[in-house]
Amino acid sequence: MVRSQEERRASLLSAINKKIKANHTGRGGQNKRSVYEIEAETIQWLSNELKCQGVEIRYWQDGTKSDFGVRKLGSLQDRWLPIQLKSTLKDKYPFVAYSVANYKCDVLFCAVRRKDLGVWVFSPNFIESNQEQLHGHRDLYISTSHTVWPTCRVKMDSLGPLLIEKLESSTLFSEFELCMQATKDSQTEYKAMKLFMQMNPTLKFGIPPVRNTVVDLLADGRRLQFKSANSNLLAGISKKFAGMSVPYASGDCDAYIVYKFVSNAIVFWEFPEDVLIQRGVLSTYTQDGRYIGSIGRQSMHVQMNDVDMKRFKFALPKRSNANRWTSVYSSVYEFK
Repeated sequence: MVRSQEERRASLLSAINKKIKANHTGRGGQNKRSVYEIEAETIQWLSNELKCQGVEIRYWQDGTKSDFGVRKLGSLQDRWLPIQLKSTLKDKYPFVAYSVANYKCDVLFCAVRRKDLGVWVFSPNFIESNQEQLHGHRDLYISTSHTVWPTCRVKMDSLGPLLIEKLESSTLFSEFELCMQATKDSQTEYKAMKLFMQMNPTLKFGIPPVRNTVVDLLADGRRLQFKSANSNLLAGISKKFAGMSVPYASGDCDAYIVYKFVSNAIVFWEFPEDVLIQRGVLSTYTQDGRYIGSIGRQSMHVQMNDVDMKRFKFALPKRSNANRWTSVYSSVYEFK
């Protein structure tokens, strides 16, 4: 029997709250987001340490083949050495760096609870020449008894000089090149974010250090999430949670940016969070803030004003359209 939309929404609401309850009681396993946040704290720690050693860190958007790039502090050249960060929460040997076999950049490994050990730096050539010692030809196990991996351990006060040496002897890339070493969707989103930044030159932008979360871009501290619209101007407004696709919830972001590339231009719809809450697009929490009380939507149609709809050859609604309100939040940015 085919379930109605309301039945499907009720079922999803129940499933989400079961997962939330499992996390509260510890039965759901480690929360992945906490791992990403700890990794972000690690990057910030590395950034502070390396700044004192004359090295600058800049991290990229989610989906890229490297987590961040480094260059000499104070350099104005757009040339970066790509680095992939791997970390573990374990505080005792052996440590494991998962899925390192296919990286084409240096891998920096850190045991975040044993920073006294320093870090390990593995070049792609080093990993390739030691493929047979990778567990399952993929994972790198670090133990005190291993004869190869300990040689890659670096004390923190020696990491900056090592990276500067690598900067002088390695192939470097521009920020654009490294941000485009990504999936097709990530490339498109990066282009949209760059155009959004060009359209708003007075704002201070930054990529959040926490990857794989709901925030794509920071603008004067405001948390932005970017979503693309398809040829029917339908945008997916959902995130991954505990293996499920679920609507975004209140508190996730400050604004949601829907975008659509058209001929020699891009259309942005910038929706403040409170507007989407009022329209029932975002989920909201119960009064105690522990569970989802009202389920939102996983997609929404957007619309431009009638002139722009005709200009970019989108069909105007034949009848009164419930999505016409979205046109108020649209703007067109033309580029060459």
